[in-house]
Amino acid sequence: MRQFLKALCVFLGFTAIMALNANARPETRKMSCEKTQRLVKNKGAIVLSTGGAAFDRYVSQHRYCQFDEMLKSAYVPTQDKKKCFIGYTCAPADLPDRF
Repeated sequence: MRQFLKALCVFLGFTAIMALNANARPETRKMSCEKTQRLVKNKGAIVLSTGGAAFDRYVSQHRYCQFDEMLKSAYVPTQDKKKCFIGYTCAPADLPDRF
């Protein structure tokens, strides 16, 4: 009986972790373009899944990037569009050499 309870606890814990991970990374292909744009705008910065194991962090403004990064336009697949502009990603800035 104890082994069964231990196994049940492990299973329930694993199930809870998987549910949290699914909620932590919304899938762009399951949302409309407009809903995905609104999500990025409202959150400011969010990690979104774009299909399979692919994911990235998307931002609405430069203030969500590090000081040495620049904005790069981001297009993702959504439920209603193959390429939907949802905001930006933070990319390394091409800084000139100072020496």
